[in-house]
Amino acid sequence: MFTGIIESIGRIGAVKPSGQSAVLTIDAGGLDMSEIAVGDSIACNGVCLTVVSLVARGFTVDVSQETLAVTAGFGAGDAINLEKSLRLSDRLGGHLVSGHVDGIGTVTAVKPVDGNREINVRFPAELARYFARKGSVAVNGVSLTINALGERLRNFEVTDVRANSVAFFADLKVGDKIITFNGEEATELTLDQTDDILNSKPGRKVVLEILREGKRLKREFYLENQI
Repeated sequence: MFTGIIESIGRIGAVKPSGQSAVLTIDAGGLDMSEIAVGDSIACNGVCLTVVSLVARGFTVDVSQETLAVTAGFGAGDAINLEKSLRLSDRLGGHLVSGHVDGIGTVTAVKPVDGNREINVRFPAELARYFARKGSVAVNGVSLTINALGERLRNFEVTDVRANSVAFFADLKVGDKIITFNGEEATELTLDQTDDILNSKPGRKVVLEILREGKRLKREFYLENQI
């Protein structure tokens, strides 16, 4: 376990493919390596990785394909946030961080606020249910508090169906209420997340569950063009 309080900024010296995974050589920067041994855990950009070997000024780790798929910032030359694993006797200055990453978000804005920075992050729609105002989230391994969430869809009802529109091809009718959107509760999604789905690459499958005259129905369609 970790706390989300970064101890040092290191740098990735090399990335070597190894089958479906990769071996990273990391320069530990100012991280105290005096007590680090092979087999210890270090959070690298929030990802819990095991030290495979010790090298001059740092260490190497193996990263699986699954981890690479949900992690950004693991390229050669990239700066990387480092934190050693938590002892049971240590103070918990941030929040408990497991080191198991859930997904990749996108920083959409950074604004200076009273000497600090406000960071706007757009996250995958499937993770929406896990976020709450004043809750904690680790971003690149840093423990942060969520100050606000984007506007959520409180009432998703079809009000117009135009020829050759998405609603037309999905066989939607005026008055239909959309309950789920690709398996996610419509009220759990933000407007931005819904927009991301509808502006996906052509060919993406979209599955809706609707309520029509008291009956729950499923509608499926594929995006032919970005909206």
